[in-house]
Amino acid sequence: MKTIIHPDVSVALALFAFAAAIIARLTATKRSRHSADQIAAIVATSGYPSGT
Repeated sequence: MKTIIHPDVSVALALFAFAAAIIARLTATKRSRHSADQIAAIVATSGYPSGT
């Protein structure tokens, strides 16, 4: 049985993950020059943009 997520919920989760990634980038930029790679990893693991 496959779990189906409501479109609005998946969009909200994607936006939340994206916002979290931006916040993480803003804080990480002050410490590390590799923050872009960290954000890419966060976005990749969060599934944004959401797909099947």
